[in-house]
Amino acid sequence: MRRRLTRLLLAFGLLLVVGALMIIILLKATPGWYGQPLAADQASRFAADAESKVAETQNWAALTHGDSIRTQRAAQSRTTAPATRAADTLNVRFTADELNALFTKWSTVYGWNAQYGEHLEDPRIIFQNDRLILAARSKQLGAVASFHFAPTLDQQGLGLKLVSARAGMLPLPETLWASYRQQLVDALTSELPRWQRQARIDTRGAANEAAVSVVLARLLIRAAQNQPGDPILFLPLTDNGKAVPVRLTRLSMDGSDSSLAIQVRALTQTERDQLIQKISASDAEPDPAPPG
Repeated sequence: MRRRLTRLLLAFGLLLVVGALMIIILLKATPGWYGQPLAADQASRFAADAESKVAETQNWAALTHGDSIRTQRAAQSRTTAPATRAADTLNVRFTADELNALFTKWSTVYGWNAQYGEHLEDPRIIFQNDRLILAARSKQLGAVASFHFAPTLDQQGLGLKLVSARAGMLPLPETLWASYRQQLVDALTSELPRWQRQARIDTRGAANEAAVSVVLARLLIRAAQNQPGDPILFLPLTDNGKAVPVRLTRLSMDGSDSSLAIQVRALTQTERDQLIQKISASDAEPDPAPPG
């Protein structure tokens, strides 16, 4: 009997050791989709390609803003409105390599790495079919931490549902990171009143930084609650620190080349008025009718 019990204890102990080893292996494993760092020459080329596309969006935003100014002046002088110069919509496509190379470059230029470098290294974005992955090597975990989202764009708005969180190849219990999510929500919520007081969108459709902060903060808060938000993005103007609000009308991701394609259109005057009302409204109040 004693020998049998000893054998059972040895077998149980062996199972525990094997299980622990498997957990460590899965935790330390680097997911295949995380890939390898880009070579310096590749990173430079991809960053340049991304900056060219960013410049394209800025040029379209500037033309859109200029068209709004010309139309407004024509209305004030009661003359015929001039033809618009900007296309009705803008289509742009970024690969993950382009965005990651650009983020790495700007992290150095603008000092962003000082904000996250103590905790994370080699942050990356990955696009799969209908999946958006944000990942980085966590210095605390000693593993690749990743958050997997399922973006949607429909009549309800822009959704960024979190479908899983992982460390290496293992799922992360929500209790390990839920407090960080709540800290983010609390920080954004506390800043909203100040941003609302400072928010401005001029009659020509240019939004200041505070207005942009209100809209994006609310989108992040709703995403943290797995709820859709307004599909409103902002394209920066090059000359005055302001941005043009646009409506996201198409969103798709392709896992074959890890790319993101979006389509946006400028807001009409009515939609801009509705957006201003929504920015000013308290979160406790019912939202005005959404643009579009």
